[in-house]
Amino acid sequence: MALALDAQGAFNNVIHEKLLEECRKVGLPKYLTRWIGCFLKEGKYASNSPIILPRLSHLAKAPHKGPQ
Repeated sequence: MALALDAQGAFNNVIHEKLLEECRKVGLPKYLTRWIGCFLKEGKYASNSPIILPRLSHLAKAPHKGPQ
């Protein structure tokens, strides 16, 4: 199975360190936070290895605080 994600321009107005800090706060696995950091820095990700994503349904239940 393959996953294609077209996120060009999706993070142009996001403060990357703030987003990564929020990822850590909500308990996102370190490897996934690092992957997001690389994606934000390089704007792309390519790998022959599959990325196994854990079930993140508990994150959807977190209340939205909005920008601070």
